[in-house]
Amino acid sequence: LAERGIFYVPDYAINIGGAMAITGMEALGWTEAEATERVTRSAEQAVRRILELSDREGVSTEEAARRLAEERLAG
Repeated sequence: LAERGIFYVPDYAINIGGAMAITGMEALGWTEAEATERVTRSAEQAVRRILELSDREGVSTEEAARRLAEERLAG
């Protein structure tokens, strides 16, 4: 995909947004605007980290996302 100029980030890397927004609104009292802002910021940070790792290590964005997910799960 990258060779064809197609930007790709796996869905699991940023798909947490819906659950994050609902939890924030219901459990933490966020307004809809706060939830949107926090989810957007979180997604932007995730994509930035993926792109930086992909560029630095010379791997696909899919591989970079997988590595970051594994690191996060490992604690």
